[in-house]
Amino acid sequence: MPEWPYALSFDREVDNRLAAALGEKSDSPPYNRHYHPDRWNELAAKFREELGCGPKCKRDDCRYYERDGYCRRVQIQRQQERRISNLRRAGFGQVHIRQHERNTIAKTPATAAVGAFLKALEDQERYIRFLILSGPRDAGKTFASSLVARDYDKAQLVKMLTVQHVGLYGESSRKLRKLIRDVDCLVLDDFGVEVLDKSGVMMAQVHDLIDARYEHDGPTVITSNLNLEDLASRYTPPIVRRIREVGMFVRVETRGAN
Repeated sequence: MPEWPYALSFDREVDNRLAAALGEKSDSPPYNRHYHPDRWNELAAKFREELGCGPKCKRDDCRYYERDGYCRRVQIQRQQERRISNLRRAGFGQVHIRQHERNTIAKTPATAAVGAFLKALEDQERYIRFLILSGPRDAGKTFASSLVARDYDKAQLVKMLTVQHVGLYGESSRKLRKLIRDVDCLVLDDFGVEVLDKSGVMMAQVHDLIDARYEHDGPTVITSNLNLEDLASRYTPPIVRRIREVGMFVRVETRGAN
């Protein structure tokens, strides 16, 4: 549950939109308010209208409640609480959840890739179910993947080292395979860090994992430090073919540039 009062969240969202529109950083208000007060007030009114009710809204006198039968401010609040609850249940760390709580989601190449992926999921003419976010550490890949998982009640973050540690046999392995097969949204973090032994056991496990998600209709987000050529040379052709067939590959070099 968010620790801040929702009115603060609402004002912060308005501030973020103003900062983006006026080309200033969101952590240094009041942006250009003193230099362009008319433009600032115009945009502030526009963004508050888009978001719904103002921070002082009360359900009894909410014009949106009278018109639409529900209070938009309360609806936004409940959506935010549900998303944070989904991320906690999925296994995302507090360092990623805190940005959702504070409503401070910066635009980066990784988040832009997620936006394109979410649109592709809704495209009836294309069948895209995999997003491969490739890039160095600290490029914001794991956080970007949370933007997909937050809207699914049954989502799970699984690190590839955990897959290797669990192995193919035993109760823990059966539970993990069932989880990977059944969740609506799966995030495979650090794809490629697992050790592929000469026996081929780990490769078979990766193949089963990708095959299970290939048959699933829900989205799968893969984060990796490897580029497309490295993935193609590391894994067997059936694994790479399945990912390419229904996947998008995006390489992000830093948080600020492709």
